[in-house]
Amino acid sequence: MDSSIAPLNITAAVLITQFSIVVIISIGAAILKSGDRYSPMSGFSWVILFFALPTIGLLAFSDQLSDMWLPLFGNISFSGISWSIALLVMFIADTLLVTYMVYNTGGSEKSPFNAVLFMLPALAIFLRESGLRIVVYLVLVGISFSFNLYIYAFDSEWVDERRKPANLFVSLLTFVLITFIGYVTRPK
Repeated sequence: MDSSIAPLNITAAVLITQFSIVVIISIGAAILKSGDRYSPMSGFSWVILFFALPTIGLLAFSDQLSDMWLPLFGNISFSGISWSIALLVMFIADTLLVTYMVYNTGGSEKSPFNAVLFMLPALAIFLRESGLRIVVYLVLVGISFSFNLYIYAFDSEWVDERRKPANLFVSLLTFVLITFIGYVTRPK
């Protein structure tokens, strides 16, 4: 059995990782919602869905993964979307989603979603993205964090008792996810 890393392996790992990121963000938002009927969770649900479906769809329809399911559809001609472009779009969309979540849950100082934001460039390293793309992701995350730190203008007051469990959950699960991906994709 060939154990080398190929675009198919990376694309499949990214699909699983993207699903995991969406679950972490969704559960963190639900924890913030608990006990507060005025929380913006319902708005968050639509925003999360708006970012999750296209990115997961792009990965599923990438040229690497479409080669696996395309034979089931007979003589359909479909070349798929470049897996490399799908990864780029996913990382940029994730940065935008997390920027939105941080902005609407306390800014860079208070949001439980900062852990996800800082995970993205490290995740790109583990998923074998190019050095140029990693730098692009670092710059985007830096801009996002700075924006949410200095221009944050959310007027509502969050209750600290709800923020702590959400921050704990999102931070710990993000750490577990990045550690798992780092372990699984480590060079041998």
